[in-house]
Amino acid sequence: MRIAIYSRKSVFTGKGDSIENQIQLCKEYVNLHYPGENSIEIYEDEGFSGGNINRPKFQELLKDAREKKFDCLICYRLDRISRNVSDFSTLIEELNDLKISFVSIKEQFDTSTPMGRAMMYISSVFAQLERETIAERVRDNMIELAKHGRWLGGTPPLGFDSEAMVYIDEEMKEKKMSKLKVNKEEIELVKTIYRKFLELGSIHQATVFLQQNRLCGKRGKLLSASAVSKIITNPVYVKSNDDVLDYLRSIDIQVFGRKDGYGILTYNKRDSKFNKRDKEEWIAAVSKHKGIIEPNDWLLAQRLLDKNREKSKTFRLGTSSKGLFSGLVRCAKCGSPMRITYGRNNKHYYTCTRRVQSKNALCDNPTASGPDFDKAVLDNIMTVDTSKFLNGLNSNSKIIEDDKEKINKINTEINNKKKQLDKLIENMALFDSDVTDILADKINALSREIKELQLQVNEVACTVEDATLENNNYELVINTLDKFKDNFNSIEEIKTKKALLSMLIDEIRWNGDTTEIEIDFWGSKKKV
Repeated sequence: MRIAIYSRKSVFTGKGDSIENQIQLCKEYVNLHYPGENSIEIYEDEGFSGGNINRPKFQELLKDAREKKFDCLICYRLDRISRNVSDFSTLIEELNDLKISFVSIKEQFDTSTPMGRAMMYISSVFAQLERETIAERVRDNMIELAKHGRWLGGTPPLGFDSEAMVYIDEEMKEKKMSKLKVNKEEIELVKTIYRKFLELGSIHQATVFLQQNRLCGKRGKLLSASAVSKIITNPVYVKSNDDVLDYLRSIDIQVFGRKDGYGILTYNKRDSKFNKRDKEEWIAAVSKHKGIIEPNDWLLAQRLLDKNREKSKTFRLGTSSKGLFSGLVRCAKCGSPMRITYGRNNKHYYTCTRRVQSKNALCDNPTASGPDFDKAVLDNIMTVDTSKFLNGLNSNSKIIEDDKEKINKINTEINNKKKQLDKLIENMALFDSDVTDILADKINALSREIKELQLQVNEVACTVEDATLENNNYELVINTLDKFKDNFNSIEEIKTKKALLSMLIDEIRWNGDTTEIEIDFWGSKKKV
């Protein structure tokens, strides 16, 4: 019988359910339940999670299964295959279609029988349910901590540092927690931000002031308009009182804790995939740190922001509709994005955002005339020679071919060493302790050599992956360029034109001093 053995471990280790142990137990199962001549192929993934099936050896196993290279797949435990019910059930169904049986020796499931298949599905469902329950418990616990105003970790907001604390809980057990403590230097900057915003009544004007005076946030970064807006809206800075808590409730945020002049922390704003949640799911809790901004000042700032947002809804709707390359152009001098602005007769321009925000203090790159800029870029695209991309494609194809050959050679060497390893393990039972000690040393040495070779395979495989991705980019650019040249002028809808350009171009840089335009195409860079 042709048998495949699959083993996986999420971290590199030689202890417990190591890959070597898993494989040995699977081999013993084969010898016991499938007497006679068997051919065994082993697939090993070490250092990979079971959360998905994007593992190199597992993908190789799937390929070989579809080519009918084995009749039975054996693993040590169900979760070695996958921890996701959907992935697992899809695999089992595909194996059934291919007439390949699946055995899990730990759970004693065999899909060659209807009862085995049913029990395996039930077990995988309960395993996933347990994991999800644990994850939910962790989340609920974090939310309960949040309700008590605990700092749950991460980068502290501007004006604060994180400080570890030790406390005694209700069961008289020592516990650790974190809280925010004031960073005296940074908090003065926060006070300045609030003062200038209330004075000027504009996020933009406050940002201009900060950038002109080179006032930086954490890690020495200049504060952008969005960063300033986040600081103004963050209740972490406000001295809590009834009016502040009522305001937060009025915008549908759940509020916990009593007003006492302490700052307010917000939690549960994003899900596990970092998608923003609805405000009804947010939690605001009076925290363990002192508030800095007076409640009336903070509430006034919120009202100003709300008023400015209402104005912006009716101001210049669709201002970037004319710029073909909006979102793709960056300043060649400072690296900032260049936005669309309008002059007389509604003519559009590409303008450096840092220059605007700092009123020329931090960048002096001249604006680009929109119509002239658009025409120059289009002319350059129309005259691009695709031979450069073809050369890159051919060069990468040669690299991929050579590296695949290298992987095959290393895998052959790995298989030879594994055969040596198997023989040594079998011989250990035949000799006394003195000899077995020598054999054990040889086994350990071979195991290290195999792991080193596997690391080499992984490194080369990464090179192949990168080269393949680059080839895909080359092909995309070549195909898109051909379609672009043939069809662009006949397209009337500007949204369609922009979509086609975004498939073709990664970034455009403009230097107003030299009028030089640099275009980075996806997959390759070409200076024009």
